[in-house]
Amino acid sequence: MGEESKQQDALQEHPHHAHSHDHSKEGIQITRHEEALIGSLRGRLPAADLQTAQRLAAEQMRIIGQRVTAQGGIIGHLKFIVSSPGKCCQLSLTDTAETIRYFDSGSCRIEGVAIVFLIAEEELQKILQETLGRILEP
Repeated sequence: MGEESKQQDALQEHPHHAHSHDHSKEGIQITRHEEALIGSLRGRLPAADLQTAQRLAAEQMRIIGQRVTAQGGIIGHLKFIVSSPGKCCQLSLTDTAETIRYFDSGSCRIEGVAIVFLIAEEELQKILQETLGRILEP
């Protein structure tokens, strides 16, 4: 199995984690796993092509990272899968690096997770809602 397939599977299904959230629910959800605060999101972006969607998601991911650290939080990992018909990319941000990987896809969507530490649940909810939450289509 290729690295991208493993990462995609891990993002969508991770039974080794003992927490519950609905992987099919649209919008933003905040949960906890041990000491980590996890913000997950799923929805559609107002973009006609992958390049525009990628740019929107990357800009918002950087803002999320900046706002988390400005609140004294620590970025564990921010990861988004942005897809359009035929193509898909994975955007990833840790406290030290930003990466982008491309692979095939069949839809136009965004899925993501923000794993952070040392900020309040309400603050992460506010950050996600004010960034990606504002650009997700209903």
